[in-house]
Amino acid sequence: MGTLRHTIRRVMSVVTATTLLPVMMPLTAQAQAQTAAAPITWENCPAEKLDRPGARCGHIEVPENYANPGGKKITVGFIQFPNANAEVVFTNPGGPGGGVYDWLGKKNGTRLPQELFSQFEVVGVQPRGLVGSTPMDCPANPGSNPVDEFTNPGSALRSRCESKQPGYADQITTENTARDWEEVRKSLKRETINIYGLSYGTILGSSYASLFPNRVKHTVLDSGIDPTLQWSEIMARQEPAYRDVLHQFFGYVAQNDAKYHLGTTPYAVYRKWAYAVKAQSGVTPSVEPPKATAADLPAGTQGAGQAGVDAMNSVEPGRAQAENVGTQLTAGGKSQQSSFLMLYTHAFLPMAYKWDTIARAIANPKLAEDDLKSLGELDVNDAKLKAATASLQMQQTMMCNESVTAPRANEIPRAYWTMFVSKDPFATGQLLHGSGLACQGAKRVTPGVKLDGSALKVKPLEIQGRQDPQTPYGNFSHMQAAMQSTLVTVNGPGHGHFGYDNKAVDKLVLNYLRTGKATAGEVPGYFG
Repeated sequence: MGTLRHTIRRVMSVVTATTLLPVMMPLTAQAQAQTAAAPITWENCPAEKLDRPGARCGHIEVPENYANPGGKKITVGFIQFPNANAEVVFTNPGGPGGGVYDWLGKKNGTRLPQELFSQFEVVGVQPRGLVGSTPMDCPANPGSNPVDEFTNPGSALRSRCESKQPGYADQITTENTARDWEEVRKSLKRETINIYGLSYGTILGSSYASLFPNRVKHTVLDSGIDPTLQWSEIMARQEPAYRDVLHQFFGYVAQNDAKYHLGTTPYAVYRKWAYAVKAQSGVTPSVEPPKATAADLPAGTQGAGQAGVDAMNSVEPGRAQAENVGTQLTAGGKSQQSSFLMLYTHAFLPMAYKWDTIARAIANPKLAEDDLKSLGELDVNDAKLKAATASLQMQQTMMCNESVTAPRANEIPRAYWTMFVSKDPFATGQLLHGSGLACQGAKRVTPGVKLDGSALKVKPLEIQGRQDPQTPYGNFSHMQAAMQSTLVTVNGPGHGHFGYDNKAVDKLVLNYLRTGKATAGEVPGYFG
């Protein structure tokens, strides 16, 4: 969950996991007491990540462990778009593991409306554990047991992290990240802040608002997460949600056959897409196809009627899996993830404004590769590899630290199969966490902040999409109840709705940030 770049890196990288053994102690009264603002060290923004004008960057020192404020310090960076006499909006793009420099500093990193930058001062605090703040550094251990890396990836990563940064992994938590926000707020000399959180950013923003309600004016929770489902169950529920939204995408293309000429049924479009993926990678996709209709029956079998349709639908999921394995045997070590179209489809599916490009890329797959190049995703250098590695390690660490739901352990065999055999991007990450494999050997550090919006002067605005593959609709009830937020439903696809070319949502959010006023109800999706 989170930014585009984070999604692509998760698909294109080896997924790791971690464990944290100590239990976090509650903050002492001394640690909770108001501390003096840390001085800001102003610095050049990272050049390779910045093309949006007006930004300045800095960092402050904060306690590694807020229960021991006089102890070891770490660095927390931030990017700021100064706007004299305007209110400030703190924002986070999700993840966990999403960085704010790409999110705000690059024009193609976010589509947040220009009105946000012209009417407010926008600040992104780089989460601890990522490059730009003190990054996690968990190097490979030459003496590690390869069997342990395979069967207990959580404890194996924990061991690697402890070898370089003893104790730091314990402190990669949402509560500490929220407290980092508070330290940046004080250093910027702001009495109050507004919040815009996307995806995991809704957990972070809600945690800050629960800890420091008197410092919060308005709170926007876009594509919120139910904290009682963190993290195994959230991830497990993503797999069917992604499949359903993929099928809805095929339906969208079929409904617009006059434009795309890819088929008049979802199944027909799927077959064109699967053929294009195979043409690029040599491997057939393993994701379950949409239901066929009578129009999809092979030539000469139309007379079979509904019985023929039922028979076809009963064998199609198995056929996709079998073809995936069979084609891998002749693909020279490639997998379906070797297809740019496959990676592009998975990465952009949650963004409705990109459905047109995905559809056009089915007929011309080079469009997917060209767009990834334009985003800089295919340019690999040491700095990017370091940032991507830290992001993955931070994500796994935080998710294992704060996993409160029981994993679906019976899915571990399928998780291994998906990771090493089918390599299906629509299921790999979901199964690794949903089964508990990613955190095998890890112990939870904290259940997280108890969310409570009762002390906020203005109720948060919460936006949820009916066709969201990453935070499926309905899986937000506990967040909404705890934060007492005003719910607005988006009738359409998408994960993240503010700044994704949905003008109705952009208008709603900007008005709420200015006035604090919003009415529960529904707004059109991207397609109207």
